[in-house]
Amino acid sequence: AKELAESYSEEMSNLSRFLDSVIGNIPASLIVRNPQSGEILLANPQAERLFGCSAQAMVGQHPQACLAAGIARYVEEQTEQGIRAKTGYLREQALETPLGL
Repeated sequence: AKELAESYSEEMSNLSRFLDSVIGNIPASLIVRNPQSGEILLANPQAERLFGCSAQAMVGQHPQACLAAGIARYVEEQTEQGIRAKTGYLREQALETPLGL
């Protein structure tokens, strides 16, 4: 049982490192939120650059507490749309961010 648990733990650790690498290197900005509480659980480096806020400052916060008002509204709208959608959806919107439009 101990060997099986160690093997499972190593497998999960490898998977976690792989997912961290994918999330960190994906070219899109990514913010993951808890659908019940609304708190930000994760923000990748691209989201940090685009929104001008560190992941450390975003995690555990609601968008209104750590992002500019227009960006926070957009994140809220995207979250609500994602929760309601039965399938994927596509929406584009120009936002003013610290990097520009």
